[in-house]
Amino acid sequence: MADTFNMSDVMISYSRRDKPFVQRLESSLRATGREIWVDWEDIPTGVDFMQEIFAGIEAADTFIFIISPDSVGSQVCLEEVRHAVLHHKRFVPIMYREIDDAAKNSFHPALSAHNWLFFRENDNYDEAFGLLLKTLDTDLEHVRYHTRLLVRAREWEGKGRSSSLVLRGDDLRDAETWLIRTSDKQPQPTDLHRQYILASRRAAQIRNRIIIGVAAAVFVIAMLALVALNQSIVAQNARATSDSNAIIAQNNFVTAQAAQGTAQYEADRAATAAVLEAVARATSDANAVLAAEQAVAANQARATSDYNALIAAQNAATATVAQGVALVQADLAATAAAEANQARATSDYNANAAATAVVLEAVARSTSDANAVLAAEQAAAANQARATSDYNALIAEQNAATATVAQGVALVQADLAATAAAEANQARATSDSNADAAATAAANELLA
Repeated sequence: MADTFNMSDVMISYSRRDKPFVQRLESSLRATGREIWVDWEDIPTGVDFMQEIFAGIEAADTFIFIISPDSVGSQVCLEEVRHAVLHHKRFVPIMYREIDDAAKNSFHPALSAHNWLFFRENDNYDEAFGLLLKTLDTDLEHVRYHTRLLVRAREWEGKGRSSSLVLRGDDLRDAETWLIRTSDKQPQPTDLHRQYILASRRAAQIRNRIIIGVAAAVFVIAMLALVALNQSIVAQNARATSDSNAIIAQNNFVTAQAAQGTAQYEADRAATAAVLEAVARATSDANAVLAAEQAVAANQARATSDYNALIAAQNAATATVAQGVALVQADLAATAAAEANQARATSDYNANAAATAVVLEAVARSTSDANAVLAAEQAAAANQARATSDYNALIAEQNAATATVAQGVALVQADLAATAAAEANQARATSDSNADAAATAAANELLA
């Protein structure tokens, strides 16, 4: 296809024998500010030059044919008329020189299908020219859009219907609106107009599906990342709980070791007391010394009992801290569950919105199978989002269960610490009782 001409208002087809009249007509039209395409040279036989003329016809809003015996007998003029009719150009026949009925019927049906304007030598040129201007200005916006869209469609067709030349965005919407409103307009759109607009809409649908597919993939990746992050947080919480339990177990072990040492000390102290008592019986001075040592031992036992009570209090404090941590974890899990429920509600709302969009899209574009596929993909994406939200809710519920178990463990540890504290207090009371008994025995021995 030849390079596209700049668009013009009028293209004039004529016989070279009518050139003086065409020159006058062109001058009058240019005086009104119109762009005119007319070939003033003899037409060579080359095919490329005819393509240039065809491009000029396509880029013109109106095709004017000068009727004369020579033009209706010209094969070149006939080809120009056929090309204008093929592309639904506004056709304005101008009678300049009379022709007979035989020539009229043998030339082309378009010659008789349109009203003629008479510019014969005996006609009033100014009146005829006024009628021509009125014809050119009728539905001018429609005719100009017809030409602009045809030029773009021919370029698209000439370059193998490349997707890079299709209509996009507002241009596509304007073309579809124009096509709908042309039912009662002349000239009518060509098949190429319709094919170009349809191909542009299909290309837009393919781009939309690609965009939606990429967005869905990004969404799935983001959701998987969130799930992985949530699982990482759960694992970290479990690790923290395990570390806390290990610390508590270590503290319990230290407490048990201290209690064992205390018991051993008590056993050694009892053996020492027995030896001292035997010595005391041998001598009253030894008894005085023994009583003093027993008093010292009683004080030592009281100090040990105080230490055990302090260890028990520390265990109780540790258990209280663990219980607080468990409560915080339970609150966090409950908050996560609430957020998951909120996300599920939002997902359900989005799914309902997507379903509504499917219905509206189906009603608005019932003739487009591609739109139905797109709507189905949107519904599938919404269902995927709902499934992801349900999975997140399940994770949150598992976190809540884990926190509840940790809280139970902390409560058990608190009970064990309280029991240890009670046993330490009991040991302290026993130690105090033993110390009082030893002091009493020492006093009685001195009195004896």
